[in-house]
Amino acid sequence: MSHALPLVLEKGWHADISALTMLAPGQPNGPEIKGQDNEWIKAKSIPHSFTIQIGDLMEGYTNGLYNSVENRVVVSGEKEMYLVALAFVSAIEATVEPLPDLVNEQNPTKYETFNYGKFYRVRRLSNCVKLASENDIVTILTFKKPTTQTPTAATTATVAV
Repeated sequence: MSHALPLVLEKGWHADISALTMLAPGQPNGPEIKGQDNEWIKAKSIPHSFTIQIGDLMEGYTNGLYNSVENRVVVSGEKEMYLVALAFVSAIEATVEPLPDLVNEQNPTKYETFNYGKFYRVRRLSNCVKLASENDIVTILTFKKPTTQTPTAATTATVAV
């Protein structure tokens, strides 16, 4: 008797560098998001709908009102998979900071201002090297001011078309 392990490929976990990432509908397997309990949850695929994921830029622009989603793509050897994603990003020279209407005395700025181009380059470089720990990855949390709490909820949405 022989036993073969299932073929499973994964693009390592990450938070999208974009403001929003829109995933095309109809994926039999693939995107997973990290839940509040740090367990991976398969993103629900609804026919004729897109999955919208919040990225690091949206978290920065909204001062943490919307949290970036930690996600990964898992592919089993059972079916072919094509993942089509459209990412909405800032201009390379853009300064990323919370929108003024989302900052006040009760809700102070939670993130340091940063340049999107530099952020993008560092993130791309960190994707190409083996890091000592996940703490070495540059994400929006790198710019979080120490006086605020780390977000606990992932944000994802499914939009019917």
